[in-house]
Amino acid sequence: MAFDASIPVPECREAFARSILDQITGPHILLDQGMRIVALNAAASRLFAWHQADAEGEPFSHLLGIADSEQATRSLLSQTSWRAEVRSRSGVCIAAEFSRSVVQSTLGLQYLVAVRELATRQATAEPWPVSDDSAEKTTLDAVADAVLLTDNKGVVTFGNRSARLLLGRSVADLHGQRLTELLRFRNPHHNEQLDAAAYQVLESGGTLHINESAELLRRKTDSVCIDGKMVALTNQHGEITGGAFIMRDLSTEQRMQALLSFKSSHDELTGLINRREFEHRLHELILRGGSTKDPDSVLIIDLDRFKLVNDSHGHIAGDLLLRQFAETLLTLIRGNDTLARMGGDRFSVLLPGCGCESAQTMADTLHRAAAAFRFPWEDKHIRISVSIGVVTIDQEMFGPGDVVTAADAALLVAKENGRNRIVVYEAQGSEEQRRRGEVLWANRIRDALDSDRLLLHCQPIVPLDRSAGEWGCEVLVRMLDDRDELIPPMAFIPAAERYDLMPLVDRWVIQSVIRHWQTQPGIFDRIEKCNINLSGQSLAQEGFLEFVLSEFEESGFPPAMACFEITETAVVADMKNAQRLIRELSARGCRFALDDFGSGLSSFAYLKHLAVDFLKIDGSFVRDMLNEPMDAAMVRAIADIGRTLGLETIAEFVENDAVVAELSRAGVDYVQGFGVARPFPLSELPDYLPPQLTP
Repeated sequence: MAFDASIPVPECREAFARSILDQITGPHILLDQGMRIVALNAAASRLFAWHQADAEGEPFSHLLGIADSEQATRSLLSQTSWRAEVRSRSGVCIAAEFSRSVVQSTLGLQYLVAVRELATRQATAEPWPVSDDSAEKTTLDAVADAVLLTDNKGVVTFGNRSARLLLGRSVADLHGQRLTELLRFRNPHHNEQLDAAAYQVLESGGTLHINESAELLRRKTDSVCIDGKMVALTNQHGEITGGAFIMRDLSTEQRMQALLSFKSSHDELTGLINRREFEHRLHELILRGGSTKDPDSVLIIDLDRFKLVNDSHGHIAGDLLLRQFAETLLTLIRGNDTLARMGGDRFSVLLPGCGCESAQTMADTLHRAAAAFRFPWEDKHIRISVSIGVVTIDQEMFGPGDVVTAADAALLVAKENGRNRIVVYEAQGSEEQRRRGEVLWANRIRDALDSDRLLLHCQPIVPLDRSAGEWGCEVLVRMLDDRDELIPPMAFIPAAERYDLMPLVDRWVIQSVIRHWQTQPGIFDRIEKCNINLSGQSLAQEGFLEFVLSEFEESGFPPAMACFEITETAVVADMKNAQRLIRELSARGCRFALDDFGSGLSSFAYLKHLAVDFLKIDGSFVRDMLNEPMDAAMVRAIADIGRTLGLETIAEFVENDAVVAELSRAGVDYVQGFGVARPFPLSELPDYLPPQLTP
């Protein structure tokens, strides 16, 4: 639901405490208000010979060695410091000074106890019944890895301090035990590995490993993951005298890995998943095509005027309010829903298999819950209201960015219309929603330009008759979202056009094409032309022609390689500038293609005014020409006009061989579309081999 299912909520929050505790120098113990151990750091674990997993949840009185009395322990903790002698789990007597402080964490008020050892320890535990190699065994006691020594029959003769701590056993528990009976694993296969390793090593020598992350069952706690190996021990004559089983405790590493994973995907204040993880899960849902036959939906929830809470009552009150409100939302969503904190005072809910009507019902439930929510602070009860944007995911949404942007657009309308309301996004709905969505896209485009998150793909343009012409390609701009996923152009180009950002995009494309040519020598050697789209805004912009000429001159890029594509709509909007740009660049060797030709009623009338080289037939005619006689007739008419005027024709949206054959019969010169080649990164152009079309 809200938290990662693989990590229970208390463990998630305690992980933060442990991570901080391990950074503190010296032994420290964290206690909850019930005076039970929440965590102890590695230094305390070593001092008291108490494994961290064993200690957690135990009464603090067990460590102190006092009667299990809450009153006695609380009496000690009422002091800021005290001295006492305690006995470690291995039987060592330790004189220590304890100092107590109170800390505030995500789990509430807790006690942090620091421990300072005062005197040399006195060992009272049973000594190992060995003497001749006691120096070696003393050395082994200082080793961090757990080591068990056996005789040549596999009977344990020694276990170092780390082994006793790992297994939670005393000297008496270990001595005389058969290794294969002492160590048991959760996975029977690992038991078989140990049995085989012990037998083979003690019989034949050598070293054998137990698979990494084997779960070793322990006396008290459930299990601990280890990496183990069995090594033969020999005397000066090379005779096998026993073995050593060496274990490395992986639990701390795994805990830190889980903690790092949790921190990267969760919000520290609420424990909910964060924006990055939410968009990842949304992306996975979109890739799967939804979780059920029903559509999926997303809610964006924004607390209205939340800044007033922070300004009036302080950030502590604001943080606690957000945490309690998140817990309220958790009780209302379904078990398979995902609640995330997107940042600040904004939350999102992912609703798998929840259509528009059900999503509105859920939004209404959460809206009413917010209205009824009361947060007690000092002598007041703080009220809140929320605005909610609702979006149902459809096939026109290509990724998380599209979905979140649509929901944000609906949320923006809700806030601008007075807040405290629910607005449902409608792709074909009001002009206001569409405009709000484009505002958000415009901001994303500016960010992409500033942070270099645009990139170029290309799509080959292949001649139907290879003897009559060489192949080329059209460069296509793409944008990357925050997760480095591709955003298709139709998701952001309309916003770029509305907010006059296309000249910036066009300039970036031209500079990027030149940069590819400079950094990848020979990238365009195998093609005849590189088609670059120009928007109507660029045609009309003062200084754009001079920019293109300057880029060509400074870089040395061959103008004859460039073929600029302009739409007839853009030409009609500014015929004078279009004619000037075509004239000036054509004089330097550039070529021009009139894009989307045939889509306007006056297409043929403009041709005599424009010195273009190619006609790109509007894809709407090509796509349906096999089923629509009028579309096929339009394609043939454009091809005929092109031949009459000495212009070559290019058909877009060519999806299969049948369309290729029909275009060949119509006299079209070049084809482009998924049936020829899908777009791919421009940097891969040298590796592309154009198909041999057989019309």
